[in-house]
Amino acid sequence: MTDQDRERLAARTVGLARNSTFALCPRGNGPSSMRLMESMLLGAIPVMLDDWTTPFDDTMADFAVRWSLLYGHLDVLAAVLKALAADPVELARRRAAMALFLQRNYPGQDVSEVSARYLRDKLTAVGL
Repeated sequence: MTDQDRERLAARTVGLARNSTFALCPRGNGPSSMRLMESMLLGAIPVMLDDWTTPFDDTMADFAVRWSLLYGHLDVLAAVLKALAADPVELARRRAAMALFLQRNYPGQDVSEVSARYLRDKLTAVGL
């Protein structure tokens, strides 16, 4: 894959994520996963699928959706997310809280550039 192809793929991925309201983020090997940061950097509200851990000491509670399969099946989660997506005030509140979280963790940087750089680096790391 050429650098130009990598750039196009990164731009397309960023565009798709920016058009997504939510991103499913199952737990990784540790208390969080790379999917949490990926979703936030790309502008999607993370939906943390985990029964036991709380990444970032509840600092994401203002915007992330936390779902345990102990609460119910994924069809119930779909209904919860659909109702949340239909509430523009709540979505705006969550996105503002997520932006504040990112500003605190990436001070002085354009988050969209961080997102694009992150994707380019990831694609390079896997040999694409």
